[in-house]
Parts: sequence; C-alpha cells; structure tokens
Amino acid sequence: MDEKFKRLYQQSQLLSSHISDNDVDPIHRTATLIQSLAQNSKFGEKTPETNTLDSAHSFWMDKGVDTTKLKKTLEEGKSKLVISNANTVSEYDVEGHIRQYHDLAVAQTLEASQRLFDDQCTQRIWKMMNSEFMAAKEAILESEGKQTVLHAPMPSSNNLPLSTKELAPPPVLSSAKQQDDISRLVLFESAIKDIFVQIREKRSPAVASILYNALVNSKQDIAGEVFCWKLLQSELSLDKKSLNAFAGRYPSLHLPIISNPASEPTTLFNTVHFLGTEYQDYMRRCIVRARSIQHLPADSLSAVVAEYVRVLCDGADTAGMELDAEANLPLWMTLYCLLRCGCDRDAILAYRDDILRHGGSVGPDVLRILLLFVDTLHRRGTAEPVADLVAVTSRIRGVFHRLTGAGCTDMYKLFLFSLLCNETPYAVNNVIDPKSGEICIPQQEVLRTLQDWLWHKLFVVCLNQTCLARLSEADSEFSLTRLAQCIKECGPNHFDPRGTTPFSYIQTLLVLGEWSASVCYLLERGEAVAALLLATAFYAYGLLGGADNVFVTCLLRLIRTAGMKPVVAGELVGLVRETGVKNDLCVELLVQSYAVKELAGVLLPAGHRAKAFLDELEGVNVEEVLKNAAVRFNNANEWQRSVDLFTLSKNYNHAMLILVHHLSSAYLVHAPGREAIAQRTEDYFQFLNTLDETDVTPATLNSAMLLIQMVHIIYQVDLGQMDAALTEIEAISVLPHSKSSVEIQRACRQCEGVEASVVDLIPELILKTCTCLMFFFNQLKSQFYITMDEQEKSGIMQQMNHYRDTIESYELFVGSLNIHIPPMINDQLSQIVLNLA
Repeated sequence: MDEKFKRLYQQSQLLSSHISDNDVDPIHRTATLIQSLAQNSKFGEKTPETNTLDSAHSFWMDKGVDTTKLKKTLEEGKSKLVISNANTVSEYDVEGHIRQYHDLAVAQTLEASQRLFDDQCTQRIWKMMNSEFMAAKEAILESEGKQTVLHAPMPSSNNLPLSTKELAPPPVLSSAKQQDDISRLVLFESAIKDIFVQIREKRSPAVASILYNALVNSKQDIAGEVFCWKLLQSELSLDKKSLNAFAGRYPSLHLPIISNPASEPTTLFNTVHFLGTEYQDYMRRCIVRARSIQHLPADSLSAVVAEYVRVLCDGADTAGMELDAEANLPLWMTLYCLLRCGCDRDAILAYRDDILRHGGSVGPDVLRILLLFVDTLHRRGTAEPVADLVAVTSRIRGVFHRLTGAGCTDMYKLFLFSLLCNETPYAVNNVIDPKSGEICIPQQEVLRTLQDWLWHKLFVVCLNQTCLARLSEADSEFSLTRLAQCIKECGPNHFDPRGTTPFSYIQTLLVLGEWSASVCYLLERGEAVAALLLATAFYAYGLLGGADNVFVTCLLRLIRTAGMKPVVAGELVGLVRETGVKNDLCVELLVQSYAVKELAGVLLPAGHRAKAFLDELEGVNVEEVLKNAAVRFNNANEWQRSVDLFTLSKNYNHAMLILVHHLSSAYLVHAPGREAIAQRTEDYFQFLNTLDETDVTPATLNSAMLLIQMVHIIYQVDLGQMDAALTEIEAISVLPHSKSSVEIQRACRQCEGVEASVVDLIPELILKTCTCLMFFFNQLKSQFYITMDEQEKSGIMQQMNHYRDTIESYELFVGSLNIHIPPMINDQLSQIVLNLA
C-alpha cells in the first residue's frame, strides 16, 4: 500500500505542474487535492459504503495531511452555489466529485485524473469559488455613499488608549495581481517622493502634472489612462475653485486665494475645450501613423479631416455609404468628424450640395440644423433663426427611424441624424449588434456611439447661452442633471462592457465630476495603482476629503499588499490631512510591512529611540502609533514584535508583562523553545535595571523577578543540576522554608500583587522543588544505613526531617494560598509524600 501511495503522490505532483491558475490557493493544487480526496481504504480494493468526505478526511489525517480546510471549502462553495444559482447546483455535486477523484486515484489513471481536474475543478469549481464566491461579497464601498469607514485596530487586552476607527479589509486579490500592482507602483516611486517632499517643505506641488508625467514616462499605462489624465489636468489647471479648495486644506502652504473664482472659466468649460482639441490631436496622430509626414495636406481642419477619413476608408468596406462629389469620401463620416473637431460654418457649407442631395426630403433641414450646431456651439457667426425648430427636428427624427427600420448600413448617418434630432440614446443603441454587442462601425477606435452622443450633449450644455440659463432646470433637455442621469443609466455596461477598458467609463465620470465613483470603479476592476494615482490627485486638489474617502481605501489596499515598499506607502500616508486617519494608517503600515527599523528607528543606549521616517510625518504621534501597533501584534500572538514596539515607545511595563505572560505560559505547557523565552525575559529584566527612569510598576518587577527565579529552579531540576537547584530553592522567597505559620504567611504575602500567570506556575515549581528535595533525601537515606557513627546518623536524620518539614510546608502553603493543583502534578506530589514516610 505504501508503494502505491508513493506512486500516486508522484503522479499527482506531476499533474500539479500543469496547473497555472495563480488564483487557486496552494492547498487546492492537484497533489494535495487528490491526496485529501481518497477514501479510508487500501488502493485497489472495493470502495467502502461509507461517507466519502468523512472517510477521506480520516484516512489522510492519519497520513499527516490536514484536509479540514479543503473539506470546509468544498461545502461552503456548494452552499454558496445553492444560494446564488440554484439551476447549476447539480453541476457542482461536491460528494460526487470526491467519489470520482477517489475512483480515478485508485485506478491510478493519470490522464483521466488530469482531465477531470482541468475540466471540472480548475475551470468550474475553483475559479467560480475563488473569483465570485470566495472573494469578499460586500462591495469595496457602499453602493450609495461610495465611502469606506476607517476604523481603529482591535481592542487591546491591556486597555491601551486607541482611536475609535476600524480599518476596513480590502477585497481578495490574487498574488499575481498583487505583484503586478507592486511592480507598476515602482515606476511612480520618484513622483510620489517628489510630491511628499514638496508638501513637507511647505510648497505647492503640481500633483496632477507630476503623476501624469510619471505615467507617460512609465510607458505602461492602461488603454485610455493617459487621455483621462490629460482631461483631468484640463479640468483642474484652470479651475480656480478647486485651487482655492486645495489652498484652504493646506493653510500652511500659503497658497494665493483667487478673489473672484466665479468669473473664471468653469471646470465644465475647460473639459469641453479639452475634448475638442484632444480629439483633433488624436486624428492628426492617426494620420501620421498611416501616412508619411511629407504627404500631409495643408494644415487646415477640413484638410486634416478629409485625410483622416481617407485613412479610415483605406481598405475598408464603404458599400452603402453615401459619398461626396469632390473627394469621393463618405459624406456623413466626414461631417461627423468635422463636427467632432469643432469646425466652422464654412466647413459645413463646403458640403452644402452633397447634404442636399443625399439628405433627401430632409436635406435642407439637416443643413440648417448643422449650421445651427456649429454657430451655437462654437460662437462663430450668427445662426440663421429656425422658428420651426420643433417641426424640423421632428422631420429628421422621422427619417432617422425609417433609416433604422430599413437597415441602413451607414452608421455615421444614423448617428448624425439621431444627434441632430435630439434623439434619445436608447434609439442610438440600434447601431449595436445584438449578437456581439459591438458597435457596427468598422473603425471602432473612432467612437463609441453613445459616448460621443453624450459628449455632444456636453457641448450643447456648456456653450449654448440659452442652455446655460436653464442648467438648474431638471426637466430641461440640455440640463446637466439630465446629462448626468443619462450617463448613470447607461453605466459601465455600455462604456466598459467587458471590464477590460475601464478608462472608457472613467472619462465620462470625470466630465461629470464623479471623483469618488471613478476611483471606486477602478478598485472594483482590480486596478489598484491606477485608482491610487487618481485618488491622490483628487485628494490633493480637495476633491476628496474627510476621514471617509476612497483615497484612504486605496492606501489600505496597497499597504496590505505583500512586498509593498513601506517608505513609498508612508509617503502617500504623509499626504493625508486628517491627523486621526494618518495615525491609524501609520499603525496599519507598521503592522503590515514589519519594517520597524526603517519606519520607526532602532533602540539606542539608555532606552532612547533613533528617529526614522515616521518622525518626518506632520501630525503623527510616533509613540502612540508604536503603542497601537504593538497592541495589534500582541493580539495576533506576535509577542516578540509587540515587545520591540512597546520598548521603542517606552511602554516598558506592557513589554515586561507580555514577556512574563508568555514565559509562564510556555513552562506551564512545556512548550518547545521556552528556554529562549526565558533568556529573552531575563535579558529584558536586566535591561530595565540599567535605565534611570521607567514606567514599570513594582508589582510587575516583582512578578518578573519571581518568575525568573522559578524558571531557574525548574530548568536546573530538568537538567539534573540538583546542587544549583537547591541553592536557588533556599534563596527563593515565594516558597516557605519551614512549617511555621509565620513563614507560611510570609510566603503567601509574596504572592500578593503577582501576575496570575506566575501564580499558576507555582504547582509546577513545587513539583520540581519536591523532586530536588527528594533527590537529596534519598541520598541521605542511603548514607544513614551505611554509616556507623551515631552522631553522624543524628545529623543525617535531622537533615532528612528538615526536607520532610519543607515539603509539608508546601502542602500548608498551597492550602493557605488556595490555588488549584492539576491532577497529574497532584499524583506525583502524593507519591513523593508517600516515599518520605
């Protein structure tokens, strides 16, 4: 059986080498998985008719393989599948899968085992459980408020004063994704340091510009990320209201306050201006990529657009598109691009005859509305009055619906007509292929139909004087409220349908000033670094504030990432303005990074602490941070780190109590390595004696001193060093040395104020002491029977009686102290007393 077990294990190890899913926990890998799923039977024999789960668990527990976690995970996964999708439960029959695994393991069929693992486990069970069910179901932030509450560390058993906030846990991330985040953040280390240094030096950092330049230089931006940062800079650079908010939140920087921000261009206007120029730049770049720079036409907007359309049509199917007479290019695509780039009325009039010819019955109406758009949006010339505007748009709308129903293949014509007649975005969705969900336009990089419709709406809202006066009217066709509502209704499912291009949705959120929502969306998509960079810029400009903001959420995500450089995270923490939040984040940083020396310094002679990074952060109480982090470590049973931090914060009493507790507990349960704990405790006790001033109470010092004496006796008896142990026994003050009531009361008083964990060790001490005394008693007894000198016999008998009296005094002492003697120790003590008789 052992040989078959060995072969199966080797095969399962080979099988595990084919698994490349980093999201799966190592316990779920094939080797452990197949081991933990075999039944309690010999391989090759008939499967017993017992519960597969229980028998497999018992069998492999005997083999030293703990399957409890796997068993629990399988059952939890099944229950969650039942709750979430009852129709697919039958596909995830946990016990059925285990039985199949056992059968295949018994047959030792490597190919079948691998196929079953790949088809049913990796692709279906584990991936679903890890990505959908095992990940934290609660949202990163509340869906309505989009906020995260920052709380404080766990409550302390030592009653240390802590803040009242609790740090919320981040969502579950795979180790591969965490490593990607870390490697990407390295590219921004110098930029983050630059921002931190400027703020520390009371200067005003251009946060958005610094991070944007770092992003461009990194050459690792996500699709659309650079565009969004350029858009953000356009919004922030001229927005004096945001600059004033930034100055108000950093009064120590002495930034100038704009006297009349209302007279400055609005963020919305800056956004519109940027979108127009950015799109034109984008078209120019596309032309440069496709045509040699020497062959570019004259540098005019109409010529650039014509060349751009020619590039798009090169090799593309233009069947069904209506062409202009002069350049033989798709008319409606050209008009769309002209309108998109902010053309003047002359550019539209150049296509007058083509518009009238291809526009059919509504050709004149289309021309009038196009000129109206150009004149009102860009304030170039005076638009011809359109008294019957409602009737005109109604006629265009009718043609638009007829074209849609007839299956028009010129999607640019459909989009342009829907724009001119103020059609709803839901009608525009007719250009989306119902099967693939893709927009039915050959050049998808040109637009996402609804997105461009929203941008055109934004032009109308911002630059039309009539609309500006009606922005506050929620029912206005051009109101910002309607625009924001439209974007929210469409949501990420339109702009980022596959979840792979988050910045297509982020740019619309930036246009609306949805700062928190944009960061939250990146967090939900697992783009922690991109979210952090945006949140840093928003926070620096006062767009995010208070203790409950997504900037703090982003910081927590990366602070809790393994391998994160602590100083980089600390520099970001240094940007936080709220003192309480900053201190809590510093605690979290210490706990998660373990970089105590780098962040908090080292212990110098005479108990002083060398200053380190945390001392550079304004408003951070380093001693309080160290103390709170020490509490967290102690609660996590990392007592050594806790002692180090308590010592750095000069909370020597807490550190000594932790050592006393762990040392006494280690000797109570005979834990391995207890001698090292004893040495650490004794060294710390001697260190305290070298300090001129400490906060250690006399009771704590007394407890430590008694415990060290007790441990010495126990240790020496265990090693058989009876002479040294006897010397310690005669000197220890916590035990009586005679049966007199005065001596018993004296020993009892020594226990007053002593830590309970030390008192609990007294039965063990008495057992070791009695063992030592019994050793010398037996030696004297042997000498008593072989000596012939009566005087010597009398001396031996007197010493033996002294040992008897001492052991009897311990019995009286235990009764007076009223402490519990464990049964095992009590039996051994009773045997010693019988041997003394």
